Amino acid sequence: MATKAPVLICPSMNTNMYENVIVRENIQKLTSRGYHMMEADSGELACKSEGAGRLPELSYIVEEGEIDSDGKRSGRRNGSGNRRSDP
Repeated sequence: MATKAPVLICPSMNTNMYENVIVRENIQKLTSRGYHMMEADSGELACKSEGAGRLPELSYIVEEGEIDSDGKRSGRRNGSGNRRSDP
Protein backbone atom coordinates (compact mmCIF):
# COMPACT_ATOMS: atom_id res chain seq x y z
CA MET A 1 0.00 0.00 0.00
CA ALA A 2 3.06 2.19 0.00
CA THR A 3 2.69 3.11 -3.65
CA LYS A 4 1.37 5.97 -5.71
CA ALA A 5 0.18 3.55 -8.39
CA PRO A 6 -3.49 2.54 -8.50
CA VAL A 7 -4.20 -0.45 -6.25
CA LEU A 8 -6.91 -3.02 -6.94
CA ILE A 9 -7.87 -5.18 -3.95
CA CYS A 10 -9.79 -8.41 -4.48
CA PRO A 11 -10.87 -9.62 -1.05
CA SER A 12 -11.89 -13.25 -0.80
CA MET A 13 -12.84 -15.17 2.31
CA ASN A 14 -15.55 -17.23 3.95
CA THR A 15 -19.02 -15.67 3.63
CA ASN A 16 -19.33 -15.10 7.40
CA MET A 17 -16.10 -13.10 7.40
CA TYR A 18 -16.90 -11.28 4.14
CA GLU A 19 -20.28 -10.12 5.46
CA ASN A 20 -18.94 -9.15 8.90
CA VAL A 21 -19.63 -5.50 9.67
CA ILE A 22 -16.00 -4.82 10.63
CA VAL A 23 -14.70 -6.23 7.34
CA ARG A 24 -17.31 -4.24 5.39
CA GLU A 25 -16.29 -1.05 7.26
CA ASN A 26 -12.61 -1.69 6.49
CA ILE A 27 -13.39 -2.24 2.81
CA GLN A 28 -15.27 1.07 2.84
CA LYS A 29 -12.31 2.80 4.52
CA LEU A 30 -9.92 1.56 1.86
CA THR A 31 -12.31 2.64 -0.89
CA SER A 32 -12.67 6.09 0.65
CA ARG A 33 -8.87 6.40 0.64
CA GLY A 34 -8.68 5.76 -3.09
CA TYR A 35 -8.08 2.03 -3.27
CA HIS A 36 -10.09 0.22 -5.92
CA MET A 37 -12.09 -2.68 -4.55
CA MET A 38 -13.45 -5.55 -6.60
CA GLU A 39 -16.44 -7.26 -5.06
CA ALA A 40 -16.09 -10.97 -4.47
CA ASP A 41 -18.06 -13.45 -6.54
CA SER A 42 -20.45 -15.99 -5.09
CA GLY A 43 -20.18 -19.74 -5.40
CA GLU A 44 -18.40 -22.66 -3.81
CA LEU A 45 -15.69 -21.46 -1.42
CA ALA A 46 -12.48 -23.17 -0.32
CA CYS A 47 -14.26 -24.32 2.85
CA LYS A 48 -16.83 -26.10 0.60
CA SER A 49 -19.69 -23.84 1.65
CA GLU A 50 -21.62 -21.72 -0.87
CA GLY A 51 -21.92 -17.95 -0.73
CA ALA A 52 -20.30 -14.57 -1.29
CA GLY A 53 -16.56 -14.29 -0.81
CA ARG A 54 -15.21 -16.28 -3.72
CA LEU A 55 -12.22 -14.86 -5.59
CA PRO A 56 -13.33 -13.78 -9.07
CA GLU A 57 -11.84 -15.55 -12.08
CA LEU A 58 -8.36 -14.26 -12.91
CA SER A 59 -9.45 -13.00 -16.33
CA TYR A 60 -12.05 -10.76 -14.64
CA ILE A 61 -9.49 -9.44 -12.16
CA VAL A 62 -7.10 -8.60 -14.99
CA GLU A 63 -9.90 -6.92 -16.94
CA GLU A 64 -10.97 -4.90 -13.91
CA GLY A 65 -7.42 -3.76 -13.25
CA GLU A 66 -6.64 -2.55 -16.74
CA ILE A 67 -5.74 1.13 -16.92
CA ASP A 68 -6.60 3.17 -20.01
CA SER A 69 -4.41 5.87 -21.56
CA ASP A 70 -5.96 8.53 -19.28
CA GLY A 71 -4.83 6.63 -16.18
CA LYS A 72 -8.38 5.51 -15.36
CA ARG A 73 -9.50 1.98 -14.69
CA SER A 74 -11.10 0.56 -17.78
CA GLY A 75 -12.63 -2.51 -16.13
CA ARG A 76 -16.18 -3.32 -17.11
CA ARG A 77 -17.41 -5.61 -14.31
CA ASN A 78 -19.66 -4.90 -11.36
CA GLY A 79 -18.14 -7.65 -9.20
CA SER A 80 -20.94 -10.15 -9.70
CA GLY A 81 -19.53 -11.80 -12.77
CA ASN A 82 -21.58 -9.53 -15.01
CA ARG A 83 -20.31 -6.74 -17.16
CA ARG A 84 -21.28 -3.24 -16.16
CA SER A 85 -23.98 -1.65 -18.27
CA ASP A 86 -22.17 1.70 -18.33
CA PRO A 87 -18.86 2.13 -20.21
